[in-house]
Amino acid sequence: NIIFILGDDIGYDDIGFQSGTIHTPVLDAMKANGQFIPWHYSEPVCSPTRSSLLTGLYPLHNGINTVILLDDTYGLSLNFTLLPQILLDHGYETHMVGKWHVGFYQWAYTPTFRGFQSWLGYYLGAE
Repeated sequence: NIIFILGDDIGYDDIGFQSGTIHTPVLDAMKANGQFIPWHYSEPVCSPTRSSLLTGLYPLHNGINTVILLDDTYGLSLNFTLLPQILLDHGYETHMVGKWHVGFYQWAYTPTFRGFQSWLGYYLGAE
């Protein structure tokens, strides 16, 4: 199984295994019993961070350089093959819980059209 956890606004020491200040036993156990990738460099706002994780490209190269807002008529380009699409092609089940925030102005830009078999969450971040 592969589980990605992308947490907005988490400080470096806000997870138990980093400092022990905040008690996070489930995350600590996941780190201790699995593979742990210590760094995914995030952007100061959420849409570019998510687009980078999904494409493997810096925002400069995937075109999402700022937050996608409610009335925006664009999203993460349909020309990109996203991580969940690749995983699905290799036999994995792909499910997402949480904030999408990389475009939703047409159905083709939404999670279940971008490789996720199921999705429960919000399109934006302010719901």
